[in-house]
Amino acid sequence: MTFSNSFLISLPIIFASLLIIRGRFRWLLLLFFSYLFYMSWRVEYILLIVFSTLVDYFVTSLLSRTSVPWKKKIYLSISVIVNIGLLFYFKYLFFFADSANQILSFIGTDGRLNTPAILLPVGISFYTFQTLGYTIDVYRGKIEREKNPVVFALFVSFFPQLVAGPIERSADLLPQLRNIAHKKLWNASDISDGLRLITWGMFKKIVVADRLAMYVNPIYNEPETFRGMSLILATVFFAFQIYCDFSGYSDIAIGVARLFGVRLSKNFDAPYFARSLPDFWQRWHITLSKWFRDYLYIPLGGNRVSEMRWGFNIIIVFAVSGIWHGANWTFAIWGLLHGGMYLASHYLSKMKSPFMYIPRWMQIPIQTFLVFVCVCVAWIFFRANTVHDAFLIIGNMFAFGDGWAYRWDAINVVSGELTIALGLFGILTVLLVDGLLKWITPDVRSSAKLAPMRLAFYTLLVFSLTLFGIQGPAQQFVYFQF
Repeated sequence: MTFSNSFLISLPIIFASLLIIRGRFRWLLLLFFSYLFYMSWRVEYILLIVFSTLVDYFVTSLLSRTSVPWKKKIYLSISVIVNIGLLFYFKYLFFFADSANQILSFIGTDGRLNTPAILLPVGISFYTFQTLGYTIDVYRGKIEREKNPVVFALFVSFFPQLVAGPIERSADLLPQLRNIAHKKLWNASDISDGLRLITWGMFKKIVVADRLAMYVNPIYNEPETFRGMSLILATVFFAFQIYCDFSGYSDIAIGVARLFGVRLSKNFDAPYFARSLPDFWQRWHITLSKWFRDYLYIPLGGNRVSEMRWGFNIIIVFAVSGIWHGANWTFAIWGLLHGGMYLASHYLSKMKSPFMYIPRWMQIPIQTFLVFVCVCVAWIFFRANTVHDAFLIIGNMFAFGDGWAYRWDAINVVSGELTIALGLFGILTVLLVDGLLKWITPDVRSSAKLAPMRLAFYTLLVFSLTLFGIQGPAQQFVYFQF
């Protein structure tokens, strides 16, 4: 189902059912729909969510009953081993076995590790982090454990953000889920805000991201065929494809949750307007960045260590972030690149800035452009199928000569000039809206005087969705693979 047409048709049924039913039955109904939502992808993998839920429910029950430090560490270790173990088995076992086989083959050993091909459960990286974060918070004494097993199961599997976040904190989400049993759900403000977010998120996904993918995919799947501007444009398009795809999902998730009166965390904040790499990571996938900050960076020492140790910790965090995204060396390099650029940005900020010689009105766009270029270079490794392809793309980008300009011959007509024009239009639209949302206050945006403009804008969004939703192949959300 996963935010498909069938899901959007089912959503009013879910909402109407919750309006009719009150009390604790709302929890059961939401849990039923959440499990049904996940099983629509692959039925048997619901057992993983149930297993992870039961383990952390009983682990936190044991944690709440003791104050003995060594016992608490043992209980926490059970949760860590189970959750990370599930993640490792389904996401990384085949990758490490394959890497080991390559090493054995290289050194001429006949032995070989045999592992079955495993289908990655959608969303496992997200819900394991969410429930693990809850257990760590209980261990640290930051929150009380959730005694109601239905509410806790709903926290782990709440369907709007189940498969691709935002990764919610228990202190924020659990109280809202508890209150949903008796609160009034028919709230005009929440419904209108939710529907606007859903519409905007679907526009970013269907009209922008999916159109950009029609240009990006043929080029990145056959990088040896292209060079020059074709590769540069594909890389820029991918930067906006993944942004619109992922932030589009987040907007839909936040909008759907808002219909039920639940406020999920903001996950993106105009990241391509960032003026430094640290600034970028305060705007991109915010809930994951905060998770790594609180559960990895701070335990490693945070800012309380020496300068050298701090830099080492930053590299570790970004390396783990890269590996979290997938079992491929391309993701590891992507994470390490961002770690290195983050450190470079930090140390350069302490030096005498060359921007002091540039007029102030030019400083912001130049800094923003340089950050975007750095991010795009890293995106090459993120999107490339192999490390070899990534270096081939970089090399062919600057292989000046015949064919450096656009190449249409290897891309079908649908992915030609019209796709580029629509892609550029979509990018400009998203940047314009991001800028308006960033710099215009909520009071001004919600002003009654602007009501006709808002109506016209969302009418155009719906028209665009109707027009482009029936054209071209539907693209799966990029982060479903993580």
